[in-house]
Amino acid sequence: MPWCSLWLLIGARRAVSYLPRRKSYYEILGVRRDASDEEIKQAFVRRSQQLHPDGVEYKAEVKKSRDRYVPDLSPTEQFMRLKQAYDVLRKPNMRKEYDRELRWGRNELGSDELADMTVTEESTKSLQVTRTVMRGVRVAGQREHFFDPSVEHAKLQKNKKFAYAAVTLIFFVVMADGAYIRYLSSRQKGSPMRPISVS
Repeated sequence: MPWCSLWLLIGARRAVSYLPRRKSYYEILGVRRDASDEEIKQAFVRRSQQLHPDGVEYKAEVKKSRDRYVPDLSPTEQFMRLKQAYDVLRKPNMRKEYDRELRWGRNELGSDELADMTVTEESTKSLQVTRTVMRGVRVAGQREHFFDPSVEHAKLQKNKKFAYAAVTLIFFVVMADGAYIRYLSSRQKGSPMRPISVS
């Protein structure tokens, strides 16, 4: 029985190691964790010049990911993530909470820190509020700041096609109705619109 559980543990660890790891905000900006506010700002400006369409070094190409499990991101999506990372790391309170979540999520706390740590109701509420705020930043950042012009163009084209089809349908219905009314009126008057029988 112990060998079976050991085998399952090893298999589970191996399966988890294949899952893609999402980049931290520090990795997205290309700075160390102990970077100053000025270094973070400079890194944001440097990367935004490369990713934003108005930037000096902008190249509209999608870099292929070397990892087949990580999706390729367009420059617009990369810039949105960059902006999101900068929005969190430039504010001291949000950066502190993000660092705390990062340490908890990756088990980087030392054993002495774990021994000194006490969990209180107040600290758990604070952590829940922080997670809610962080989720709100992600959603608001993606919806508020930027959009993909190609998606917007595709929606506009689809709406134009729908409007054209609706106008065409209405035109044919009106024409058919007019022809039918004309047929009925000619039938009542006895005009030569009736079919002629060949005898």
